[in-house]
Amino acid sequence: PLATCMHSLQASKMAIGLQITEPWLREYQVLPSRTHPHMQMNAFGGYILSGIRIHRPDP
Repeated sequence: PLATCMHSLQASKMAIGLQITEPWLREYQVLPSRTHPHMQMNAFGGYILSGIRIHRPDP
C-alpha cells in the first residue's frame, strides 16, 4: 500500500523527491556500571514515506 501511494503521488506529479525509508531504533538497557543494547529486540519498526509536496494554485 505505501509503494502504491508513492507511485500515485509520482504519477499525478503531486510531490517530488519521494523516498521510502525504514527507520531503525535500538533500545539500550542501562544498569549500574554498564550499558548495552537489549538482548531481544524487534527488528521491524515500519516504513516512512517522505517527499516535498507540490502545491499548484487554482486557476
